[in-house]
Amino acid sequence: KSIETAIKIVKNGHLRFFSPALFNDPFDGQRKLKCPYTDAEIMGRLVEIGYEKLTNGSFFLPIRPLLNYLNHEISKLHQAGGGATDLPALAHSALEFYYSYPLLHPEDDSHHLLTEINWIVPFQNNYRICSMSKKADNITMWSFYADQHQGVCLGFNKNLFHQQEKVNAHQVNYVNQLPTINDLDFWAHANTANYPFSIMEHMLNYLTSKSEHWSGEEEVRFACYDSGKSMDLTVDLEFDLTCLERVILGVRTPDRETARFASLLRGHLGKCELSKCTRSDTEFNLDMKSIDKRLA
Repeated sequence: KSIETAIKIVKNGHLRFFSPALFNDPFDGQRKLKCPYTDAEIMGRLVEIGYEKLTNGSFFLPIRPLLNYLNHEISKLHQAGGGATDLPALAHSALEFYYSYPLLHPEDDSHHLLTEINWIVPFQNNYRICSMSKKADNITMWSFYADQHQGVCLGFNKNLFHQQEKVNAHQVNYVNQLPTINDLDFWAHANTANYPFSIMEHMLNYLTSKSEHWSGEEEVRFACYDSGKSMDLTVDLEFDLTCLERVILGVRTPDRETARFASLLRGHLGKCELSKCTRSDTEFNLDMKSIDKRLA
């Protein structure tokens, strides 16, 4: 953080949460989801879901020719006394119908299997995220996020948002492939009239997956769901100031700021440690030296 931002946080006891739309990595969250399953796999599960619906007295809402076809064929199968063992053959015929229909009705563009999702971005943009790190001595992060080592690092314990019921901590996973949703039921339900029933349970996995290029940050994301009621891209949430355990000044932080922070912490945060980074004499590392707040 910059000096002024850090002082404002400590004085006000609020931290800012950001919409994923503001993330600095263009691969982070703002992506389409690609389906990892084949048409045949999705169709097979759709037939099974349709059969389950019929046995419970309901049908697919017939919004597309494919669902009309499945309703009709599953009803015929049920009336003929067929059962679950007949479903693979029905799935095969449904796939043939799916591929042949556009040839017979080229004007109908509603006939398709959903194998790519764009609307997940509006869903995930309803989250607000406060990003932190387990590393206080990462030289690159001090350059990126702390005003080129002239700023401040604030160190909290994990209970800082215990008063915020909707805020939860999530460890970021670093991967070398773009994440998707490996859940066949999700993709099958995405092809019916209902939103996928499991969309929210998959969302946080999607929001906490980053390229392994960022792995040195050891990021932890505190997330809250905005539910679309607010259009603000940022929201400030209160945290427990007693959970602020350490204030670390950068290598280039001006000496005058040491006395400023010492005075601030002596007031109502006497247990909070004040430290300053120094350059190691032998390695590309940062050393941290504690400062006596009474003498600063």
